[in-house]
Amino acid sequence: PPQETSRSTSSGSVDSHSDSTDRILRICHVSVGLRTGGLERLLVDFARYHDPSRFQLLFVALDRLGRPAEEIRELGCEVVALPDFGRSWKQFLALRSLFRDRQIDVVHTHNAHPHFWGTWSAWWGGVPVIINTRHGQRFGQSLSGRSKFWLAGQFVNRIVTVSQDAARLCLSEDWLTSKRVSTIWNGIDPHKFQYAGPVEEPRCISVARLSTEK
Repeated sequence: PPQETSRSTSSGSVDSHSDSTDRILRICHVSVGLRTGGLERLLVDFARYHDPSRFQLLFVALDRLGRPAEEIRELGCEVVALPDFGRSWKQFLALRSLFRDRQIDVVHTHNAHPHFWGTWSAWWGGVPVIINTRHGQRFGQSLSGRSKFWLAGQFVNRIVTVSQDAARLCLSEDWLTSKRVSTIWNGIDPHKFQYAGPVEEPRCISVARLSTEK
């Protein structure tokens, strides 16, 4: 049933967001950037396949934009870039103001850096639901980075991983409890990848950026 969700902000005020199913939910996706990458392609698919009668999507990039941002805009969703604020308290303020001004119902951050900045800003801004997706292994993450991920993880409703391996790392390296972690594999449209090779048995080709973990 419809219900009101309220959260006290740091200023002592209380924000109320209606969870009624008869209105459009405002969802904000926060990522480092919107340039070429697998995570960025998934965000484009979010824009392509979402139901506009139920959800209004806003995409926020903490760094530069690229072709994925253009595709998201072409699909009718708004894209906002915040590259001028850097990794400072100004970024907290910019995100908090954005979430409050747009009356965002759900903040969905992607990977570690947006998780830390986006989660605290969303919690501080009174956003009712906060979700993070861990898309990979965060290769070479320092103890400080893991600590920030765990700390922000205490203020989210759910950490979603795209594989069982990523879920295992959340439990073993990020010190999160199994109650906070769920696994949802990346969705792929099989009609985009019809096999048309020279032999009957399909061959597998891996395509990735040139980095150590790949």
